[in-house]
Amino acid sequence: RQRIRNSSFWFEQWASHQTRDDYWRRTSVRDHYEKVKVPVFIMSGWQDGYKNPVDFVLRGLGGQGKPVAALLGPYGHRYPFDAYPGPRIDWLSYVVDNWWDRWLRGREPDPKSLWPELIVWLGDSREPSKSANYEDSGRWVAEDHDWQKRARDRTFFLAADGSLSADPPAAGTAATPMALAAAETPINMGTSMLETSSFGNGFNDDLPGDQTADDKLSLSFDSAALAEDLACYGYPVVKLNLTCDVPVASIAVRLTEVSPETGASHLVSYSFFNLAYRAGDQAKPEAVGPGVFAVEVPLNIFGHVFKRGWKIRLAVSPFYFPTLWQAPQRPSITLHAGNVDGKAAASLTLPERPARPEDEGLAAKLPPKTRYVDPELYVPVLETIRPGSNERVVERVTVDGTPGTLVRKTFDSGRSVFGGALDKLLVDVKASENFQILDGQPLSDTGFTR
Repeated sequence: RQRIRNSSFWFEQWASHQTRDDYWRRTSVRDHYEKVKVPVFIMSGWQDGYKNPVDFVLRGLGGQGKPVAALLGPYGHRYPFDAYPGPRIDWLSYVVDNWWDRWLRGREPDPKSLWPELIVWLGDSREPSKSANYEDSGRWVAEDHDWQKRARDRTFFLAADGSLSADPPAAGTAATPMALAAAETPINMGTSMLETSSFGNGFNDDLPGDQTADDKLSLSFDSAALAEDLACYGYPVVKLNLTCDVPVASIAVRLTEVSPETGASHLVSYSFFNLAYRAGDQAKPEAVGPGVFAVEVPLNIFGHVFKRGWKIRLAVSPFYFPTLWQAPQRPSITLHAGNVDGKAAASLTLPERPARPEDEGLAAKLPPKTRYVDPELYVPVLETIRPGSNERVVERVTVDGTPGTLVRKTFDSGRSVFGGALDKLLVDVKASENFQILDGQPLSDTGFTR
């Protein structure tokens, strides 16, 4: 109780260090891989907010020959043996019988029982849904810290007609300027996407829904329907040539897939990029100046199979409320498709993943149920006093005569008495998040959580 009452507001500390100064470097693992002396098992899931560090740590430690293992599943912020979306795997038994026995007790496990250095879930194309209560379609594959040496670049070029083409623009073809934000574009786009401040993202009904409405408010580029499946693992990289009329601005870049059946747009990967960091140094932001400049945006790591008949879509916008905090001034940003000022043409590069012999038989090593504990029985519900429910409402509001948008979210885990290991513990959890912004007023961006 004393710890809770005296705890500080963590965001206040973070917000006072907005560049990558010594506060971050002092304890950042990526700056000190050589100091890591313990074996590391690191994991996350595609619906979690912490995917990229899994790969950074795997390559950073594995490249130095240090013992490391990693797992990237389909789920959110949960353990693999009780996570959702599924499929679940018996990670708990494995770390007890192999990882901990080996590194804490000095026992050598049967080599045939060992998992690959990195296990990745490759999910198939699917219709968008905000619910995490599903079993994903796809397969488990085997990777390691050298995966980048095997990945093949599949590059698509952004064309002025809104297409993603495998053919680069012809030499000498003039670039076509395209406005990212027309004057009438509302600032309140992005309400179909999760807010990363939600600790529950990935296991409440708060996953990104159909992106079509936001795609229409963005500059969007579509490929032709794929003639064959395209399996990918790694970081999509987007190269853009831009002009911007304010010194500080950001862009939201989303990679989606378009269903041949419904036309719905399913979010596959994304990233937000502060243009002040276009030189690549997060310790030294540089204000945006006049003229065309190039920027390279790596999106979040992903493992996915774009299925035959589906289209790949890239969408770019200068705001994405409420997930992306607003810059102080509303920018006008222009994207130049084609050749401009000797710079490489705007493009999207996907990391195509070749199949590996190590993939065969991997699924047999990953049973879906753990033999150590049944998550449903370990902490059974003895009594439900108030059932749980989740709600997310987007509504138009008016504040002092100015229209705006309010996003209200309620995560109600209910009021229940738990048995088993929790020994009749009464648990009552209800969280609310609110985000509001007024049209055309970036500085009105407000967030409140209880």
